[in-house]
Amino acid sequence: MNGTVADLERLNELRRQREAIAGHLAWLDREIARVSAQRDAPATVSAKAPNAPPPNSLPSLPSVAVDRPKPVALPTHLTSARSADDIFEEIAGENPAEKPPVSKTGCWIVFLAVSIVGFGGAVFAIYAYYG
Repeated sequence: MNGTVADLERLNELRRQREAIAGHLAWLDREIARVSAQRDAPATVSAKAPNAPPPNSLPSLPSVAVDRPKPVALPTHLTSARSADDIFEEIAGENPAEKPPVSKTGCWIVFLAVSIVGFGGAVFAIYAYYG
């Protein structure tokens, strides 16, 4: 046998997966046959008795006048055809093209933080050296 342990493990795993897929295909075949049989069964019953009510049907009830609710008018902001940019500008309150990119803002924040830490470190070093 020229295979390594890893090759044998891989071969066993592939065979296990093939058996699992074969089992799944068999299950699919059984389900297809079951659904096909259920679909064909009501068709033969209705062909024998065309006047029979369909299964699970309720007996006919006397008609009752029902007051249906009146349709509610939608607000204009829901019915108007606006572009996504218009809606975004309304929500954001300003044009996103006018704002600096987030990466540039983040760079300034990092620069400011490093500057504060550096200044504090310099003050501490002076205080420690001369104090």
